[in-house]
Amino acid sequence: MSIGDFYVWKRNQVNNCKGPFRFSIAEIQTDLYQENEQVYISAAGYNPSCLEIRKKNNDLLVGKVPSSYAHIWDCIRNGWFYSGKIFCVYGNQHGIVPYVEFVGRK
Repeated sequence: MSIGDFYVWKRNQVNNCKGPFRFSIAEIQTDLYQENEQVYISAAGYNPSCLEIRKKNNDLLVGKVPSSYAHIWDCIRNGWFYSGKIFCVYGNQHGIVPYVEFVGRK
């Protein structure tokens, strides 16, 4: 990819800020969540790997945003906010994975 192609790709990523985005939570930090619970994305640091998913009612850290959605960090830096909900929880006795859906607003 040339540097020009990179900037076009980057601009397209920032233009794709609204969503909706649906994904499974990475690096799950707690098992205290349930379907339809309200969550938001927090930029906890100065790089895309610091995007956290927190519960709205008590700010409890649920997990991290997967690295494939790292462009959301640039959107947040450009004034976007993300709120959503845990829309389903899949799993069995070996592990449970919550899935979230977010929509951006500016």
